Amino acid sequence: MTTKVRARLSLSAAGVLASMLTIWGSPASAAQKSSLPAFPPGLTIGTAAGTIPPDPGIYLTEKTFYTSIQVVDGNGHDTGAHINSYATIPIVQIVPGWKVLGADYAFQFDSYGIFDAKIKFPAAAHLPSYNTVGASDLAIRPIILSWKLPDHLFFAIREGVYVPVGTYDPIRPLSISHNRYTFEQGLALSYVEKNKWVLSANGVIDVNANNPSTLLNGVDVKYRSGSTYNVDLTALRAIGRLQVGPVGYYYHQFSSDVGPAALNQGVPTEGAAGMLIGYTFPKVYVNVYAVQDISARNVGKQSRFWFTIALPIL
Repeated sequence: MTTKVRARLSLSAAGVLASMLTIWGSPASAAQKSSLPAFPPGLTIGTAAGTIPPDPGIYLTEKTFYTSIQVVDGNGHDTGAHINSYATIPIVQIVPGWKVLGADYAFQFDSYGIFDAKIKFPAAAHLPSYNTVGASDLAIRPIILSWKLPDHLFFAIREGVYVPVGTYDPIRPLSISHNRYTFEQGLALSYVEKNKWVLSANGVIDVNANNPSTLLNGVDVKYRSGSTYNVDLTALRAIGRLQVGPVGYYYHQFSSDVGPAALNQGVPTEGAAGMLIGYTFPKVYVNVYAVQDISARNVGKQSRFWFTIALPIL
């Protein structure tokens, strides 16, 4: 299952473009059901995802990424569709200083800011390049609980929902919103030894509701994309205020789609690896990291570059 080309394309062009626009948060084409996970693979790379800030306050993390994508089929072959995208992702986390079930509590809003994407279709589609700019959906995570365990370990659970408030138009070849509610469950385990190591794994499961406006032969149909999981991995060594180390992620759809078979183009699977370098200033943390897909099927094979800045704002 991956996003599809518009129904007005010829069958031959549709076959070439069967695996379309499959990075998280990337626009879905007009016949799409927005099959991607709402959670962008790699979002929590570089963080100790099992922790929350120890002091009460409001914290801002601003993430910016640029992605170059080659859309690949079920055998990992380039379909000829290429996508370039850019996005800003402000994340606001509120830590009231409460204890719940022995854990530190926080809640969070992810407003994925402005998204700019351009797709270049393969020659067989006989379509011009298309560019769109708009806002994406809103993530609300009302429950984040983090337990401090022995031996520098931290364990966290997260519960959230993505609200489809972003830019969506099923007539256009690109839409930014997924046009569906997505319910998310997260588990994270982190090892944090101050001024030495940050080792972290953050697992996320996304369960999707129906997209009520999916075009098939010019007619709106309901489509529900299968559930997915994603694991972000971080291994950083501190050298003074500097951090450096390998990072990566793995993403896979584990349940079947529900809806017209004509819109189902296989199971997306994606694995990536890269490197991160970060620096901790007195009150601000910044990092940059790059990840490259090593393996991809029915998805966009990505080269993605991230920049992160995190700081307390209140």
